[in-house]
Amino acid sequence: MFKADDIADNLYFILQGQVEIIAPDNETPLAYQNKGSYFGEIGVLLTGVRTAAVRIIITSILFYIEKNDLIAILDHHPKQAKFLRAVGRQRH
Repeated sequence: MFKADDIADNLYFILQGQVEIIAPDNETPLAYQNKGSYFGEIGVLLTGVRTAAVRIIITSILFYIEKNDLIAILDHHPKQAKFLRAVGRQRH
């Protein structure tokens, strides 16, 4: 489980399975994300810390990209950087 207020050092992509996004109260479900989804963009791109907890619901395979690598890539792709930050602001 990823906890709210942990340092956000990775953006995660769900290759297989399902996760539950949980409010900072560690009880209230906010969303479910499945194969093809991602999470962690708010912390990585906007706040520096996780704003919600994440619990694996169905056995999952996750890929991740470290924050520094993501920032380096996004420096060369400003449209995608703008898009990810906008998504993060909407979810936050």
